[in-house]
Amino acid sequence: MNIKTLLFGAFVASSVFASADTFTKTVDLTGVTTNAVEGDAANYFQSYDFGSEFAGYSNFVLTGIAYDLNLTANSPSWLSEITFSFLNSESVGVYLTPGIGVNSSGTGTYADEASLVDLGLDFALLGDNILTLEAFETFNDSSVAIDGIVNSGTVTFTFEAQPVPEPATLAALGLGAAALLRRRKKA
Repeated sequence: MNIKTLLFGAFVASSVFASADTFTKTVDLTGVTTNAVEGDAANYFQSYDFGSEFAGYSNFVLTGIAYDLNLTANSPSWLSEITFSFLNSESVGVYLTPGIGVNSSGTGTYADEASLVDLGLDFALLGDNILTLEAFETFNDSSVAIDGIVNSGTVTFTFEAQPVPEPATLAALGLGAAALLRRRKKA
């Protein structure tokens, strides 16, 4: 590694990019239905633009999910078939199946939380800072129009993001780095 890279890298790390801040966002899913297998247009889709909602931040990483959901699976669908995906724009993410193992129709309440970091499942939202939620069925019971419904409940996302440097700070960074490099060349 040459001295230019070392000087520039040290300058950037120490003066512009602070450590990540932690945020949470709670989403109400009351009334959301599941209708078909993943990717079907009949399913519920919602995208969240964290970059717009949390202006001044970038490099969002989803680090945790908590949920408290009351679900109904209409016969012949099962509670274990109701699934939610949380994906970035390159379809990287996690899946949540609150009623896993409940292979019957009916109503159930499920609440839990998970650190995606501890599970090795944390992921970046990429440059667009968008997270897309889809509610779907792992098996499509064509005999019912609505396989499952969220009677009430929320999902809470925990994520980290880094502050975006002000334009003046970026300009100062460029001038400071240029001055350091010129000084090094004279020596």
